[in-house]
Amino acid sequence: MPKVMRQKRRGDALSELCTHGRSMLHYMLASAEEDIFSVETHPTGFNVEQPTNDILVHGNHYVDARFKAGDNAIPEVRGSTYVRVQRLKRLIERNYGDITPQKMMELMADHDNYPHAICDHPNDDMPIYTQSMKDSSVIMVPEDKVMYATCGPPCEHEYSTHPHDITHLGAEIEIKLGEEEEIHVINKTSGVYLPHGLKHNFIYKKVDEPHFLVGFSMSGEYK
Repeated sequence: MPKVMRQKRRGDALSELCTHGRSMLHYMLASAEEDIFSVETHPTGFNVEQPTNDILVHGNHYVDARFKAGDNAIPEVRGSTYVRVQRLKRLIERNYGDITPQKMMELMADHDNYPHAICDHPNDDMPIYTQSMKDSSVIMVPEDKVMYATCGPPCEHEYSTHPHDITHLGAEIEIKLGEEEEIHVINKTSGVYLPHGLKHNFIYKKVDEPHFLVGFSMSGEYK
């Protein structure tokens, strides 16, 4: 993923992702030039989708029929991902021409099909190990180079942003690497490469604001 983000042209970034993205993940690429690409990756291939009428919505399920066997969501909530996609697309279409970050904040707090809504909440009728909730909501505006995020469900937490400081993390994380447990402290936007087999662990020392900890596996086979 770091190599994808270092590309100067969006076409080159898309090529890198399609060539090397062989995990079971979904990526959304967008640019200030109004390009949007949805990329589904799978150990056996990839699928790229483009917007229709400037709208592109993707959920927690594969669209490409070749990869649907990999959809391993909990049966009780699997259908809700299709409901969320249709609901969000309909809401965007209703507000077409008036979409702003503030409007998207409102839409991301939508509770239609509660508790498995766009703003997802735990379902107390399900076993605890199958419950889920939206821990954070993110809205990005490539043209303005701004990202808004919540620390918790968007219906309960306000969005915050630091548009002029991309290094701002809002947390302090201690990472221990190797058998010697060599300690590194991360308190700004960072990337950490972990070779196969490297022993590692991380501990949150402080959390001040919403932030993201994202792991990527670019291998074509899980080992």
